[in-house]
Amino acid sequence: MTWRAVTFAVWGCLGAALIGCAVVARLSSSWPAPGAMFRIVTGGAFRRLAVIVGWMWLGWHVFAR
Repeated sequence: MTWRAVTFAVWGCLGAALIGCAVVARLSSSWPAPGAMFRIVTGGAFRRLAVIVGWMWLGWHVFAR
């Protein structure tokens, strides 16, 4: 298995998880929608900065070759 295949598998799993969250949120009144979950995660300035720094780290170490 090549790293390219692993990358596609990881993105596929993340996409499936997002779609699964959206379906569960649509069917359940107690589960927040993915957009609401993202707003909760990035609710404060520190958390927003942590998400940005985490995304930068992930991009530098995983996607850049």
